[in-house]
Amino acid sequence: MRYMTRLADGVLFGIGICASLFVAYLMGTYGVAPHYVALGVIAMGFFAARWLNPSVKINLTFVILSLLMSVYACEFILGVTASARADFEVTRWITFPMDATPESTQARLKKSVQDESTFDRRDKLQVIADLAKQGIESYPAVFPHAVLTMENPDLPNRFLRALDHNDVEILPLGGVSNVETVFCNESGEYAIYKSGEYGFHNPSDVWSNQQLDIVAVGDSFTHGACVPSEDNFVEVIRAHGYRTANLGMDSNGPLLELASLKEYAQPFQPKIVLWFYFEGNDLKDMEFERLSPILMRYLSDTWTQDLLNRQGEIDEALKAFIHQTRQNMRMRISVEEALKLHHVRKVLTLWYAGYKQDDAENTQSRAYFSSEVTDEEMDHFRRVLKEADSTVRGWGGQMYFVYLPEWARYADPEFANKNRDRVLSLVNALQLPLIDLHPVFSRHPDPVELFPFRRSNHYSSDGHRLVGEEVLRVLPQIDSIVRPTSLAQ
Repeated sequence: MRYMTRLADGVLFGIGICASLFVAYLMGTYGVAPHYVALGVIAMGFFAARWLNPSVKINLTFVILSLLMSVYACEFILGVTASARADFEVTRWITFPMDATPESTQARLKKSVQDESTFDRRDKLQVIADLAKQGIESYPAVFPHAVLTMENPDLPNRFLRALDHNDVEILPLGGVSNVETVFCNESGEYAIYKSGEYGFHNPSDVWSNQQLDIVAVGDSFTHGACVPSEDNFVEVIRAHGYRTANLGMDSNGPLLELASLKEYAQPFQPKIVLWFYFEGNDLKDMEFERLSPILMRYLSDTWTQDLLNRQGEIDEALKAFIHQTRQNMRMRISVEEALKLHHVRKVLTLWYAGYKQDDAENTQSRAYFSSEVTDEEMDHFRRVLKEADSTVRGWGGQMYFVYLPEWARYADPEFANKNRDRVLSLVNALQLPLIDLHPVFSRHPDPVELFPFRRSNHYSSDGHRLVGEEVLRVLPQIDSIVRPTSLAQ
């Protein structure tokens, strides 16, 4: 009995020490919160338990150990079954910017197509693995936003840091070059493309032209999410004979688009630049981008990273980033999330409240992205557009501002972006030619049908075609600047 009592004392004391250290770690990492304080009180309770009646203490020890073993066994099982699916999703390479979380979006999509046997339900890791079995090397569509990490997050001087390559900071603006690139799936089929020589979504021969007619900059919509390559609106424009390069990348905001323009368009001096502005999140993305010292330097006249001549370095840095992120995420999933019972808590939350929490987060996210920006932020957007326009005019080109509407404008007007009038006023004040897709979408008999499964996704193939055709409708008016290659021959 005395031996069992001492053993119980040791176990309870050990649990108290571990629990106290874990609470200290949580508070040091995430700050003081009421539920962390409650955990601290429970930890103190383990130390006080040594003064209980010996038989009670022994029984309590067995109960606590049994509960801990059972709960963490459940966490281990849930973690193993979820790890393959989460492997690449958690790295933000599967993105659904109009929804709160990738998992909630996937759940709703799968529910929408539960009767569709043709919907590809593989996750991105499975797609890459299946391509490898065919002898095809492939990579996820890594984008600039994903490689930026926050330094000093809790301090006033917080900033974004890019990748380190050979002790030099570098911010890639494209993906890994000349590889099969696995992008995204919203309609049932994965968008997979062969990246061009600078890592963008282009045919391999685009950059062989010393003179480009058109360069498109933008975010995931311009990148081509999530439709076959031949259906994205940049390809619709290119198919009509214009020598066109696509610099769009997922999650790009105005500063990243300006950077891409200066790094990759300026050396080729295209006659037309199409600046695709997505009303759903571009201005909010800019808030994040402003924390990057590298990106802010692009507001000066001449500074660049000379990325056009550093593709070898970029590929090495991105491949190392992919490998390291995957390793780090596995470690985080196996240690930190296991200790915090991430998967168990998630299951209990869903059991207790269904998808109410998901919906609340989604509502909060949509309200944030649709809210009005400050005068300071709008003034910063003005600076970005002026610098872009000045750069294009400097080589004798013309920049067009193309306004892309969001799903909420037609399906849920309450959450439609509140900055439309201010943005259009700014474009008018800067005397930028405007191609506004909102009236075009509004004339469609059912605008929501232009989004896969009528949900808050990117445009469907029909939506992309509508954008491309509207741009082409305007292009004949500027034939004095650009003429299709087929007509020039």
